[in-house]
Amino acid sequence: LKNQLDVLTEEVQRLREAKAPPRKAGRFYGLGPSASRVYAVSQGVSLAGYGEIVYRNENDGTKQADARRLIMYVGYRFTPHILFNSEIEFEHGNTEENLSGKEGEVSVEFAYLDFLIDPRFNLRAGLLLQPVGIINEMHEPPTFHGVFRPDIARFIIPTTWREVGFGFFGDLGHGLQYKAYLTNGLDARGFEDEGIREGRGGGNRPFFETPALVGRIDWSPHPSFTLGVTGYTGRADQNQILVNGRSVDVRVSLFEIHGLFQYRGFEARALFASTWLTNVEALNRFLGREGDEGVGKRMEGFYVELAYNIMALSNRPGRFYLAPFVRYEKYDLHAEVVEGFEANPALDRSVWTLGLTFRPHPQVVVKADVQLRDDDAGVSRDRFNLGIGFNF
Repeated sequence: LKNQLDVLTEEVQRLREAKAPPRKAGRFYGLGPSASRVYAVSQGVSLAGYGEIVYRNENDGTKQADARRLIMYVGYRFTPHILFNSEIEFEHGNTEENLSGKEGEVSVEFAYLDFLIDPRFNLRAGLLLQPVGIINEMHEPPTFHGVFRPDIARFIIPTTWREVGFGFFGDLGHGLQYKAYLTNGLDARGFEDEGIREGRGGGNRPFFETPALVGRIDWSPHPSFTLGVTGYTGRADQNQILVNGRSVDVRVSLFEIHGLFQYRGFEARALFASTWLTNVEALNRFLGREGDEGVGKRMEGFYVELAYNIMALSNRPGRFYLAPFVRYEKYDLHAEVVEGFEANPALDRSVWTLGLTFRPHPQVVVKADVQLRDDDAGVSRDRFNLGIGFNF
C-alpha cells in the first residue's frame, strides 16, 4: 500500500509539473511564453499555441479579413537533458485557393532537439528559427504591439526565418546569453527587388551546398533592459547561379542591433538592421532583372517604438493592460544598387503606426492601429487595422 501511495504521489506531482507555466515565461533562451512550455515539463508531452485573426482597411478601398495564423506547439521531454520542441502553423484558414487566387498553407515553423548539458553550453539541431532581431523568435501576438509585425521584420529580416542546421547556445550569467548556428544558406534564385525573403529554405529540401553562420549575443543587466546584436553570413548561390557557364559566389551578410526597455508602464523598442550582397550584377543578369527591378546591393532600415500602459497609473495596475503606442519605421530596399541599375524610389519607405493594445488577460490581446505608409515615389498606402490574438 505504501509503494502504491508513493507511485500515485509521484504521478500527481508529474502531472502538476507538466501543467505548470514556463519558469521564465517569454525569456527562455529568447523564445516566447508558449514556445517555452516544454522547458517547464519534467517529462512527457507539452502542448501550447497561439493564434491571430485580423482585419485591414486600406486607402485603395481594399477591406479584408484574415484568419491569419493558428499555431500549435508540440514538445516532448525525454529526460531532464533531452527534449524536442516544434511549432506547426496553419495560415489563412485553409489551404484551398480563394476567389482571388490566394492559398493558405500548413508549415513547420521549427522542429528541433535540445541536448541540455550545462546552462552555459547546450546543443541544438533540427529546423531552427534564425536568432535575428526581436520578432523572429518571439512572435506570439500578445508579446508585440501592432496588428501586423513591423515591416523591418519582413523585408530586411525575413521573418519568420528558419533553416535546417545545428549549433550551441547558453546563458553565461551576468545577463549574457548567446546562440551560434551553422545552417543551410539562402537560395538567391528567389531574391527580388523587395529583398531576400523568397530565398528562405524553410526546411523544404533546401540546398546545403553553401552553408551559413549566424551568431547572437544578448545582454540583460537588469530584467527591464536588453541589448542584443546578431551577425549572419553565408553564400546564397548554392552553386546554382551560373553566368557564362561559371558559378557565381553570391554572399549575403546581415547585421542587426536591438534594444528593449520596460519600466513602470513605459516600454521602448528599437532595432537597426542592414543586409548587403556580393556579385549582385551577375545575380541580376542571371535573374533577368534590369532597370529599377534588380536586387539591391544593400538594404537597411530601423524602427523605434514607444508605448505606455496607462493602467500603471491606477490603484489596480495588474487588473488589465491598456497601452497606446507609436512606432516609426524607415527602410530602403535599394539603399545601394550596382552600376547599370537604378534605385527604385518606391522601395524607400517610411511607416508611422499609431495604435492601442488591450489585454484583458495576459494571454489575450485586442489591437487596433492606423498606419501612415509613404514612399519616395509619392505613393501613400495608409490603412486601418484591427486584430485579436492569444497564446496558451
